[in-house]
Amino acid sequence: MKLLEVNPSKGEVKLRVEDEEDLWTLYTILRKGDLVRAKTVRSIAKGGSKEKIPMTLTIKVSDIEFQPFAQVLRIRGTVVEGPDRFGLKGSSHAIRAYPGKELTIIRENGSEDIVRKVKAASMKKPKVAVLSVDTDDYALAIVRGQGIEWVLEGSMQIPGKLDENREAIVKANVKELAKKVLEELNKRGIQNVVVVGPGFFKERVADELRAMGLNVKVDTVSSGDRVGVLEAIKKGSLGDVIKDLESVKALEVIEEAIKRIAKDRRDVCYGLEDCLNASVMGAIEKLVISDRLLHHENDEIREKAIQTIENAEKTRAEVIIVPRDTEAGERLRAFGDVVGLLRFEAF
Repeated sequence: MKLLEVNPSKGEVKLRVEDEEDLWTLYTILRKGDLVRAKTVRSIAKGGSKEKIPMTLTIKVSDIEFQPFAQVLRIRGTVVEGPDRFGLKGSSHAIRAYPGKELTIIRENGSEDIVRKVKAASMKKPKVAVLSVDTDDYALAIVRGQGIEWVLEGSMQIPGKLDENREAIVKANVKELAKKVLEELNKRGIQNVVVVGPGFFKERVADELRAMGLNVKVDTVSSGDRVGVLEAIKKGSLGDVIKDLESVKALEVIEEAIKRIAKDRRDVCYGLEDCLNASVMGAIEKLVISDRLLHHENDEIREKAIQTIENAEKTRAEVIIVPRDTEAGERLRAFGDVVGLLRFEAF
C-alpha cells in the first residue's frame, strides 16, 4: 500500500493499492460512514441508451464486499459529490478497488489511524508456499498475511506395490503434480516452496520441483493433505518468515486460548461482550477478531467490535483481524468470532 497524500485538517488520506494483500488491508481500514473518493465509471442515460462515462465520485460507505485472495474490492455507498450535470447526488454507486487503483479516504474523526495502518501495510509482505503430499493425497497452500489460500488439492491415485506399472505411474503423477505446482507458483511470483509429508515420497516430489528450478525445503509431517499443511505451519516447517504472518499468529493465539479455556484460566476472553469489557480494562495482550464483526450488518455489534479494537490498540495490544472464510476465521466462530489473551486475570 502506497501512501500518496495526507491532509490531517480534512481527515483525508490518498493511497494506491499495490497488490491483493492491500485489498484486505483496505477492507480492514474502511468503516461504514467513511467517505471514499476515486475515479470511476458510471452508466448515464443518453438518448434512450446508456453510455459509460469516466468521472470522479465521492461516496459515503454503506457496505464493502470482500472475497479472500480476490483481485477486486467493491465499496458501495451513496454519492455525496460528483459532476453536477449528471445529478448523481443521493444515488447508489460502487467503487471498485484493485491493484494499481488510487483512492482517497475521508474520515470525520481524523486520519491518524488510517495513516498508521497504511504505513504498516506498505512493508513487504511475505508469501510462503507449502505442499503436503503422500502416496494418497496432496494439498498446496499459499500462506500469507490474510490467511491460507488453498490452491490445489487432490489424490495421487498411485496403485499398490504389487502393480507392475506402479513405478511408471508414480513418475507420471509426480511430474504432473510438479507441473501444476510450478504453474500456480509462477502465477504468484513465488520461487520457494516447502514440501512436507510422511515417508520418502515427498522427496521424489521435491526432487522434481528442484529440477524445474524452484527452491525447495523438505520436512516431515504425518499426512499429505490439509492436515499436513496445518501441521507444518504449527511446527515451524516454513521457517522464520512465517513469524511475521498475521494468519499464523492468529492460529497461535486461538490455540493458546483453547489451552487456557481447557484449564479454566481467567486470563482469556471470548465473545464480543467479554472482549469489549476486557478492552475497557486494558487487559488484552493479543486479540483475534473476525471481519464478520467488523463489518456486521447490525450497527450495535459493528460499533462494539470497532470499540474493542480501538481500546485494545490504545493499550498496545496486538490486534489481528482475520477473514471469516479462512482457517482462523472458521475456528473463531466457536468463540463468537473474537478471542483475546489477557495480561492479567480479568474475569
